Amino acid sequence: MKAFLLYPDQDFQISQTDPSHAKELTEDLSLDVLFDAMAGEDKFIHSIVRAVVLNGCRTPDDMIYRQDILKDCMAYHDEICRLYDTACRAEENREGHLLLSYMSTPDYTVMASVRSMETMLPFLRLLQEQAASLGQYSHSAGLSRFCRMICEELSQSYLDEMESYLKKLRFRQGICLNGNTGECLRSDFYELRDIQESKKSFWCRWIPERKNANTFEIDPRDESGFRALSEIRNQGMEALAWSVSKSQEHIFQFFKSLKKELSFYIGCLNLEKKLETLGAVWSFPVIGPKNTVKLQFSGLYQISLALHEGRAVSGNTVDASGKNLIIVTGANQGGKTTFLVSVGQAFLMMQCGMFVGAQNFSASVSAVYTHFKREEDESLERGKLDEELHRLSAVVDCIHSGDLILMNESLASTNEAEGSAIAEQVIEALTQMGIRVIFVTHFFQFSGQRYQMKRDSDLFLRANREADGSRSFRLVTAPPLTTSFGQDIYRKIFENADITEVLKSGDRRA
Repeated sequence: MKAFLLYPDQDFQISQTDPSHAKELTEDLSLDVLFDAMAGEDKFIHSIVRAVVLNGCRTPDDMIYRQDILKDCMAYHDEICRLYDTACRAEENREGHLLLSYMSTPDYTVMASVRSMETMLPFLRLLQEQAASLGQYSHSAGLSRFCRMICEELSQSYLDEMESYLKKLRFRQGICLNGNTGECLRSDFYELRDIQESKKSFWCRWIPERKNANTFEIDPRDESGFRALSEIRNQGMEALAWSVSKSQEHIFQFFKSLKKELSFYIGCLNLEKKLETLGAVWSFPVIGPKNTVKLQFSGLYQISLALHEGRAVSGNTVDASGKNLIIVTGANQGGKTTFLVSVGQAFLMMQCGMFVGAQNFSASVSAVYTHFKREEDESLERGKLDEELHRLSAVVDCIHSGDLILMNESLASTNEAEGSAIAEQVIEALTQMGIRVIFVTHFFQFSGQRYQMKRDSDLFLRANREADGSRSFRLVTAPPLTTSFGQDIYRKIFENADITEVLKSGDRRA
């Protein structure tokens, strides 16, 4: 039995290696806020959603496969939660029998495995009931296949037969072995035989049985005899021990896998509930094919910001289809970085099969990389520009044609002229490779020259500034300006004081 709720043809392995840039993605795109919201206080769910989001899907078909399952999960929230609870309780109950199952002798292995399977049998019955009920309503290919598989492989007759066999494997009437006569009249082969339970009347149970002439008893003080008998018993049960152990391990691994894969959908349901509480919109993205340049959305916002603020936040509407380069300029504290993060979050959420924080969102598939400005290197091994270029080189080593890189104030550690010259070479090389770039920058020399080229593959966005100097936190399609309106922030902090007077007052205090 295979759950196949994350991929149509394979299990999800949480042990798979994270992408080389997972740390940068998590830090730059505020993903921990997203993971915490999805997991709540559950560390297991946190580890699963982190692995699923950072690793993404292999193909657009896999993304749509998960989207459809998630839509079913949202429609039948309570049923999915009960299914998840069954998987969790089955795993927890089985763990109490782990110690005995690893005993060395076949006798102990059979005993522990039977106990483990008897413990999980009620959960198999419960799972069958839940799958039969859910299967009547599910529409997605993945969830429908899962419910159908459970009903077929765990039918009522099969579970009854399983229970009957487990009772036999208790061996309350002892065991029956066939053996051959080998060298020195010692058997080198024993085969376990089935014992048919005799059906006695109530009165016959109290009448002592006559001993067979071919039976014998071992004296209670005969340790060697008991040891020899135990060896014979274990030899005869070796094949059974292997078979029963594998069976119970298969059932346990199934519940473990089911819990793991459902954890992702439970995390999505948790996030959807929190966004609903905030009054924040979301939608399922339309996934474009690989090797195309598709990016179009309306009302796109940064989910982690909404979660942090505890309210719905404003979003942006952009049509960047066919654009390999998006340059974002404009007012300081106008929402440029927030926009960049919202795009990165949306791409990662889309590519793992989730909904996104937007009224609508459509994009083609691409791996996401980030290059954000950092604080000074505390180890003092590199200067700021050296550190920036070192990180950029690491990205270039991994990135491929069709991928997306989000650059936030890159190269800001140097001056306008040098930064613009380096940026022009880097951006030109990336776009020539077919890499999509969204670049937030204050380098007017670079952005202005690029704007003058009038390339169809370039798009220029600007953080909007109202006439009174306030920020709308929305981006508009507009050419770059020579100013970032830093004086607005100055006036806000110093309350319109003259900078000369501020400096003079500072000198007097000194």
